[in-house]
Amino acid sequence: MSRSGILVLVLLAFSVELFAQGFGKNKVQYVEFDWRYIQSEHFDVYYSAGQERIAEFTAETAERALKLIESSWDYTLDGRIKFIIYASHNKFQQTNVSLSIQEESLGGFTEFLKNRVVLPYTGNYEAFRHVIHHELTHAVNLRLFYGTGFQSILIGVATSDVPLWFTEGLAEYESRGGWDVEADMFMRDATITGYLPPIDYLGGYFAYKGGQSVFYYLDRRYGKEKVGELVNKVKTSRELPRSLKSATGLTMEDFNRAWQNWLRKIYWPGVANYESPEDFSERITNHRKIGNFVNNGGALSPDGQRVAYLSDRSDYFDVWLHDLDSGKSRRLLQGERSGDFEQLKWLDARMSWSPDGEHIVFASKAGALDAINILNVDKRDIVRRFRPRLEGIFNPVYSPDGSKIAFVGLKSGQSDLYYYEVASEKLVQVTDDIFSDDDPAWSHDGTMLYFASDRKDSVRVSGYEQSFEMWNFDYHTMDVYRIRIDSDKCERLTASEFTEKNPTLSPDGRFLVYVSDSTGISNLYRMDLETKVSVAITNGLTGSFQPSYSARANKLVFTSFFEGGYDLYLLKSPDQIEPKSPALTAFRQHGTPEAIEPVGEQAEISSESMEFRDNTREFARYVFADGIGQISDHGEQTLPDTTNTRNPGGGFFSKKYKVKFTPDYVYATAAYSSFFGAQGTGQILFSDVLGNQLIVVNTDLYYDFNNLDNSNFSAQYFYLPNRINYGIGLFRYVYYLDAGNVRDQTLQIQLDASYPFSKYTRAELIVGGYGIDRSEWQPNQDQYYDYYKTARRRILLPELGYVHDTVVWGSTGPVNGTRYRVSASYSPNLQSDRKNREVWSSEFYTAKADMRQYFRMGRDYSWASRLTAGLSGGPEPQRFFMGGVSNWINRRFENDEIPTEEINDFYFSSFITPFRGGDYFERRGTGNRYFLTNQEFRFPLIRYLQLGWPLPITLGDVRGALFTDLGAAWFDDAFRLTSVGKDGNRRLHDLQAAYGFGWRSNLGFLLLRWDVAWSTDGIDTSKPRYYFSLGAEY
Repeated sequence: MSRSGILVLVLLAFSVELFAQGFGKNKVQYVEFDWRYIQSEHFDVYYSAGQERIAEFTAETAERALKLIESSWDYTLDGRIKFIIYASHNKFQQTNVSLSIQEESLGGFTEFLKNRVVLPYTGNYEAFRHVIHHELTHAVNLRLFYGTGFQSILIGVATSDVPLWFTEGLAEYESRGGWDVEADMFMRDATITGYLPPIDYLGGYFAYKGGQSVFYYLDRRYGKEKVGELVNKVKTSRELPRSLKSATGLTMEDFNRAWQNWLRKIYWPGVANYESPEDFSERITNHRKIGNFVNNGGALSPDGQRVAYLSDRSDYFDVWLHDLDSGKSRRLLQGERSGDFEQLKWLDARMSWSPDGEHIVFASKAGALDAINILNVDKRDIVRRFRPRLEGIFNPVYSPDGSKIAFVGLKSGQSDLYYYEVASEKLVQVTDDIFSDDDPAWSHDGTMLYFASDRKDSVRVSGYEQSFEMWNFDYHTMDVYRIRIDSDKCERLTASEFTEKNPTLSPDGRFLVYVSDSTGISNLYRMDLETKVSVAITNGLTGSFQPSYSARANKLVFTSFFEGGYDLYLLKSPDQIEPKSPALTAFRQHGTPEAIEPVGEQAEISSESMEFRDNTREFARYVFADGIGQISDHGEQTLPDTTNTRNPGGGFFSKKYKVKFTPDYVYATAAYSSFFGAQGTGQILFSDVLGNQLIVVNTDLYYDFNNLDNSNFSAQYFYLPNRINYGIGLFRYVYYLDAGNVRDQTLQIQLDASYPFSKYTRAELIVGGYGIDRSEWQPNQDQYYDYYKTARRRILLPELGYVHDTVVWGSTGPVNGTRYRVSASYSPNLQSDRKNREVWSSEFYTAKADMRQYFRMGRDYSWASRLTAGLSGGPEPQRFFMGGVSNWINRRFENDEIPTEEINDFYFSSFITPFRGGDYFERRGTGNRYFLTNQEFRFPLIRYLQLGWPLPITLGDVRGALFTDLGAAWFDDAFRLTSVGKDGNRRLHDLQAAYGFGWRSNLGFLLLRWDVAWSTDGIDTSKPRYYFSLGAEY
């Protein structure tokens, strides 16, 4: 995250109400956790009861990773770091450490105010080790750069300019042991197919793998010590280009050129040794033409004519069907829009056809539990759904006779094989041990399951001791196994030091096709099950994954990463393909992507460090063998006393978690005014470690030592660990109006409750109690001026709302999906006798609806359509003021004044925006009923613009908009569409219309909007009006 982005996050994250009356997806608390924690030498690991193995693995792995990081940076960690571990990604999405939604692709995050690392275990130990090391790198980096405490962090962030590629690339470099097969694949593809960006533009996934390659280049050219040197120089200078120049002698421009040349020298000479996917197979999807990133999880129908797959071509992951004869695809099911299909497991995608070719089975996140879904292809409808009580479900596959569905199930920190008997819905567990089991595939007779596992020679599938120390086991690679479904032992089929996975069986059961990265590139291999001899059948340039045989046809579909995206390809007669001899990548040969020693200037600069690395870096470091997570001794480090943390018999003492509030941040300033006296402004956020309970206090105090009449303050408390979220707030604010002649002292008590039905829908209840005392600056009978009370209001206003939101966001606003909110509120009369007495209560009811639909029109274009309407009734109905835009900077008011005469109009009215043809509080746009429709075409206006002197600024991704706004506000039944003017022309009367254009620019820390609009009555058109505002588009 950029410096400015982090700073704004710190200052604004909790300065708004948590239960804002608006849109947004939901974080649903499906499970009540029984939290505990263990302590190692440097870490506190929080976990839910029953997940002790995962917690201990985290602690031990983090301690090993910390030694590597400290050695690399020549730094000793000061203080402790907290890990919060969830037993599955489903449970991870319920974390309250961050109030944002944790999407499927997020493997973990580091919260920097309290230096908390939050991670899910997803069933694979090597993946878990990687993310522990990756996020720990962030946590240690934050501690190194900014120290501890909010003030120190705030100052550090505000004075630093460290790009995202630096932080993410450094974390990948450290957690991957420098380099890895995946980084090699991405950088080879980017370099050869021509989309390698400069270092300054390493965003998205390139921030990770591109950033990793930058650090690895620094390592290879200057020596590993140079990485730590650069990190420490950035710590001191808080600015990267200057630090890079100091460490390497090169400017950023020169360093970028050298890095790109290094990548070209690495990869271009080897192009002739490999084939692109289209050289040896038929392309089924094309992400570049579609304009998406992922098409994967392909499954061939039994007759070999249709392919079911997952694709994000609509911005959401959906199930699609491709007809091989016609070459056309159609959508079978929409995902990521309803509670039954919150996620379609695209990161571990596998679908399967029923033997009769009528149904497809796939897994999804469906609320609290994952589900196995059976989809009727012709009807495009779910006909059956199984919901075993497991923490995760992956890769379901039909047996050859259709009577069973095998899958991977995650429970209590174990990833095991299961199958359902479809007719009886009986659940059978096949493996039951600590090892990671994945990718089930049925034998042709349905008696055995083939699968991938990290168990090595541990062929028993149950009966392991609870004390088994997985962190001391070689879990870094996987092999292919098979097991009879009624057996307690499996058979190991591959036994290399590399990763073999994704098995699939030929229709006749003679051959096993699987994926292996033994050459440094993931290729497809074919094993003759009679002789156990394997041969390569692809020699891809990048990688081939997820092979899937047809049940009857001699065809195979697979996924490949090429030209910056994932696509599906078809292999015909894979059992007849002649064996290939893929060349070893330089990474596999030498433990580095460099094929030969550098020559010329580079060799002269780095010959000594190259020799050192060749002698100290074992090849095993780069294939995830035992070298990962280990370190040679670089001096003794005194460790804390572990008498009260580690059990003498092994393991850790487990302690019950107790809620304890500590400050996340404290901000305060003080001053003295001769008019108001002593002044103080402050903001404090308290929370517990898990973020389940929050206390937010804001103060803006003026102490005149006699009273607090001029002081503003608020206090809020939120309780978030359960399905229903609760909040209570007290707000006290003072407003001076009419040049200070009117003073309103307001007091509000608000109760909030929100019940999410799913990620996309919720009901919310907001109950507000309001007290407003108005005073005017006027003389008393002795001509002494002071504020004397002239009016008051006491209002009780409950509101019930229903919200639905499935939108996908672009850089400046929503670009796809649907969102709507309907609400009803009622203010009862609290005053029994209103005759001949001061009226201090108001009775009214209000109903409102706001519906918005967004349509993609290509990758960069969209149409936004909105309709909102409302009405208010009762003795004192609310008023609606239509006109202006939200967060309007150069705001205008009709007659340049704010109507403050009526307390209700000022505090209990509603602004209806955007109507870019009017001002705030326009009489023509005032009423107790309204409707407004906005239609907007959004498009790229400036993709990239760099200006020179005298205004050297750079703008990127400036969005344009063409819009029309049409609406009206009126009282009761007095609506008039048109009227005839004095000139005899019929013009719009209550109905108002405007049109115009604008641009939006996301500056990273601020989103600017500028609109120019013309209003029209159907005959005449106004002069242009200009609107400068902040915030996202509607």
